[in-house]
Amino acid sequence: MAEKKTFQEEMLEQASEIERENVIDETIIEGKEAEAKRQQDEEVKSIFDLIEKEQGITRDQIEEWKNDYAGKVFVARFDETEAYIFRYVALPEWKKIMSQVMKSTAPNKEELLDELIFAKCVLHPKVTDEVKATIGAGTIPTVALQIKVASNFINDGLALDMVTKI
Repeated sequence: MAEKKTFQEEMLEQASEIERENVIDETIIEGKEAEAKRQQDEEVKSIFDLIEKEQGITRDQIEEWKNDYAGKVFVARFDETEAYIFRYVALPEWKKIMSQVMKSTAPNKEELLDELIFAKCVLHPKVTDEVKATIGAGTIPTVALQIKVASNFINDGLALDMVTKI
């Protein structure tokens, strides 16, 4: 007949089982995180390859931009040949852009805002009238929105979700 375990022995055994389950759970989570990281790394490599091959931008150039803009350099890829490398808009730049927009007599101030943000923050391709004449109609407002998001202009719901009590 097996000896009856004390309460303390039963608690230690349960704690050991819980610890084993936690280790298994952590291993599964770490595996999923590693897979997500691997997929992200593959996507970044694919984007780098596209930019280098199709756009002629080297990794050294991207690293230089990252150094210039506190690591805040992004890419918006529309397809295999159309990609825009951009940076965030800093607060002093935003104030100047907004001042220009407010002083403007342009009939569509939102469109002007998007164009100014696009012109200021797109690093590649160089924004020229020729480039503007050949891009899709939604490119400038779409990339301008992406620049705003990269510059921490986000919707209220997301902003509230980002608050954590410490």
